Amino acid sequence: MVKNRTDDFNVGKEIKHFLQDRTPSGLNTERIKIFYITCLALCFFLTGSTFFTIFIKSSSSNNIIYQKDSCYRPTIFDRNGVILAQSILAFDFAIQPNKVENINTISKKLKSILPSVDLSKLDANKKFVYIKRNVDIEVYTKIKSAIGHFKGVQLIPVKKRIYPIKSVEHIIGTADDCSGKTKLEYKLNPFFEKEKNDAFLTIDSRIQRSLNNQLESAIRKFKAKGAFAIIMDVKTNEIIALVSNYENSHYRIEPIDGRFELGSVLKVFNTACALATDSVTVDEVFDIPKSYKIGKFTVKDAGRHKHDELSVKDIFKFSSNVGSIKIAEKMGIQNQKKCFEKLGIIGKQNFVSSIKLVRSGEPKEWSKNKSLSISYGYGLSINPITMLVAFNATINGGLLIQPSLLKNRSVDKSERILLPHISSQILQILHDATGQGGTASRVKVLDISIGAKTGTANKFKDGKYNSKSVYTSILVVLPIQQPQYSMLIVLDEPQTVKGVVPSRLSYYNVVPTAHNILEEIIPLLDIYKMMEE
Repeated sequence: MVKNRTDDFNVGKEIKHFLQDRTPSGLNTERIKIFYITCLALCFFLTGSTFFTIFIKSSSSNNIIYQKDSCYRPTIFDRNGVILAQSILAFDFAIQPNKVENINTISKKLKSILPSVDLSKLDANKKFVYIKRNVDIEVYTKIKSAIGHFKGVQLIPVKKRIYPIKSVEHIIGTADDCSGKTKLEYKLNPFFEKEKNDAFLTIDSRIQRSLNNQLESAIRKFKAKGAFAIIMDVKTNEIIALVSNYENSHYRIEPIDGRFELGSVLKVFNTACALATDSVTVDEVFDIPKSYKIGKFTVKDAGRHKHDELSVKDIFKFSSNVGSIKIAEKMGIQNQKKCFEKLGIIGKQNFVSSIKLVRSGEPKEWSKNKSLSISYGYGLSINPITMLVAFNATINGGLLIQPSLLKNRSVDKSERILLPHISSQILQILHDATGQGGTASRVKVLDISIGAKTGTANKFKDGKYNSKSVYTSILVVLPIQQPQYSMLIVLDEPQTVKGVVPSRLSYYNVVPTAHNILEEIIPLLDIYKMMEE
């Protein structure tokens, strides 16, 4: 006879009365609780054991799946929420040849799923062989359906780190299940360990893609060894784009891990410091001899002007080496060094979102000859991000702000190191350098006022400067009326290309490269909208 629901309920009541009748007064409730808790724990144990046996540990099952221990690595997004790096579930497909009884059948069934896989040559004596790693869920489903029931087949759950945006792969780097191994993945380990949250970078993947593509084009055109570039927000020092384009650079990000002598771009700081210390005025005129002797070196101008006298602003516009030396002489060694320290170029370790930047390679002794060499860009190697931060301080009203690669960081620390009127003067002479006769005249973009300073520097190789190996560089600010973005672009060893350019000077390669970049990214930066406001 089948009991109804009422009968079941009454049986439960009888058990309860049975317990009550045999329990001393005052302990009934406690014993009932213990009884139910014990039953509940037993259920959990049996359920967990069953799950573990079926899905993880069972070696008697025809579809063996081992659960691999893994830890969670957060996702990395760009500033707009686009995924740059993410850990997803994948599967390693493996076979235990010594347990497989029908390898030919398995091989035939796999043919349409993994055409390149040939299982016929598997050594039957081997205990374990990986057939294909990081199989996605679609392929996993097909394999499981086709051969998952065969003995000796394994589909092992693993975490796979994917990088959907190709243009950031060279700076994002690589990571395993638990930690970053190279580049930004590695450098963000302390952040993930502390915050345990996803990371939103300041990088804009649209700008990053455009910048990377243009640099690749320039490398091909000018047969350069490599190139790197940075775009930053002048007011917050957020890094909008960061490209390090070198074919064999597996661990290094040049703007973070490198330091370079980049030549005449340093004239921005020499000039700003001379103005800030009241050593010169923008209209002050200097005699410009054809050459100047510094120790055993003879310094000459590159030949873009034919003047015996130049004002400070024209020294900058024509990028006169001799004129910059004259300015440094009048400013004095200590004023120059102290100002470079204020700009953060020398004297301290700089960081970008807690990531250490390489320190500048400053001279052991800031002598007169070193001071004069630094005035036109030699004798001081600077980290590129450090340089751009210092550049921003000269054009944003004089504020030195820590750079950031992590979004939503409040600008809590800024230090005024220059007066606003110095920034106004620097902006004007940067703009003049893009005018007719200026070294950056080819960078101009229609309807946008831009400021820029170029540089060409011989590389220091084997104990001497080699004129056949150069860095060409350019610093850019836009728009000039309301500075919002700055940019540093560097080409590494561009070559003279017959029929395309007559020289390896920055004017002929990195300047037109900057022009092409600006034409492409200005619409993405909403510059026109900003100027209308």
